[in-house]
Amino acid sequence: MKNIKLQALLLFIILLFLQCSPEKKVIEFQSREEQKIVNNIEQFLKFMNYTDYKIISTIHVNLVGDIASKKIVTELFNGYGYNPEGPAGIEENNIPVKNPKEDDYSNYDRREFIGNYNIKDRLKYEFDYISVLIIFENISQKEIGNIKEIIKGSFLNRNRGDTLMITSKK
Repeated sequence: MKNIKLQALLLFIILLFLQCSPEKKVIEFQSREEQKIVNNIEQFLKFMNYTDYKIISTIHVNLVGDIASKKIVTELFNGYGYNPEGPAGIEENNIPVKNPKEDDYSNYDRREFIGNYNIKDRLKYEFDYISVLIIFENISQKEIGNIKEIIKGSFLNRNRGDTLMITSKK
């Protein structure tokens, strides 16, 4: 009888430790964070009377372990680019545009990570960033720009590298 109680206690302790695994807590945190962002965006869009949209979000993870070597590149550009006018290749004919057109505005984002891991160690996955895609049935480019700025500034974590894309089917 004493042996059965000891086995039951041991089984209970093992189950308790399995429930408290750090990896499970990380996965739960990721899911809560993703759901919080999606819920906040949905509340904002409903408040602004937008309908006919779909929100798709993805959690991005990194492989973590003992890294032998790595390369990290992060680039970001938002603004008006230099758009020369005149025939290509003739430098004196390329006059800089003083008043850029609205369609010359561009966004550029590049993330790159190359990691070489020591295969002797145990590797695990770690939460990196969330990307959100919002697909509207029909929305103008001006509205897309306004919504994008509000959502990026209010709901996404720029330091973490969260990304947002908004598009219209039409």
